[in-house]
Amino acid sequence: MRGEWNGQSNTLVLGADACRALNSDAWNRNPSLVHAWGILGPTELLDLRKLPAHWNQPAFDDRGWPQAVVRQPTAPDAIYQLRSMATLVNVPITPAIYAVGRVSPGAWVGEITADTDGSARYRFELSEPGEVIFQALAAPDQPAPADAARLDDAALPWSALEDHPDRYAARVQLAAGAHVIRADGFRPGDTWVFSLTSDHINTAPPPLGDSANAGRRLLLPDLVADPGAAAITVGAGLDLSVGPGPTYVILDLGRTVYGRLRVEALGSVGTVIDIGWDERLWHGYRPLPFPGSIYPAWNQSDSWVLPDDARTLTTIDARAGRYALIVVWSATTTTLRNLQVLEERYPLAQRGSF
Repeated sequence: MRGEWNGQSNTLVLGADACRALNSDAWNRNPSLVHAWGILGPTELLDLRKLPAHWNQPAFDDRGWPQAVVRQPTAPDAIYQLRSMATLVNVPITPAIYAVGRVSPGAWVGEITADTDGSARYRFELSEPGEVIFQALAAPDQPAPADAARLDDAALPWSALEDHPDRYAARVQLAAGAHVIRADGFRPGDTWVFSLTSDHINTAPPPLGDSANAGRRLLLPDLVADPGAAAITVGAGLDLSVGPGPTYVILDLGRTVYGRLRVEALGSVGTVIDIGWDERLWHGYRPLPFPGSIYPAWNQSDSWVLPDDARTLTTIDARAGRYALIVVWSATTTTLRNLQVLEERYPLAQRGSF
């Protein structure tokens, strides 16, 4: 990068031969928007298994990366001027713990992806006959469960759950052996999230983390309070050991804050961590980062897939809310260290006192 400074042409930063770039698919390239009007940018869905540790730090050795391609500018040379406003500052806040607990205990939650024909399928097996309970969302941008889902080519008896927005349940008696649940009418590549409860299932759930809308995973499951689900240490930040098993933590910032949550996370490879923000609690007990049909345009839900080493989780853009819902999808224990929220503030200088 070159520019003119005091009438002389100088290299301001570095030359093209020192720039490296890696075309990575670690970020979901078709994420849902934070707001449907497109004024706030996309949600951030990042698979950290596809990025080397410390890749964004100055000391990272990028000599193995391809050299960046130099593009000719499409606009006239820019003229930079000093800012007339002070830069924003990040003020660390240690949130309070509002609640911790288990995510849909006794059930598992999975996602299946629609093929090119718009259908998604999942095959599971029961070791003996018994009752199976399915739960799914009537998501605003997807077909309703009654229209989409079939079990062994037969309709399911869906009924709405009054204690939960947009959620439906179906109870069926099934024989031992293999069964197939299928959902139709989706956009190719879209995912359908559902839960299944059975005492006799011997098939692993489909993996999580492929969805372009992490908010559906936060809206579907039951959140059952259990203080023993997480060990918590409070200091300059929060240290938490959550799990084993899918676990949730609700943070309370005391007031609406505009900023970024930052935490160092270490867990099993493939652990999915969803974090969503909301200004208030639904019925006084849970945030709704993706409110579904209550307000379908809004979705403050971001997600990360963990590698085999500790990584710092944060977002490029800021979020806003008083409450943050963290859900850790893992069969093993996950460690969250130095959890803080960095609030963006305009720096104010005190000019007087009383």
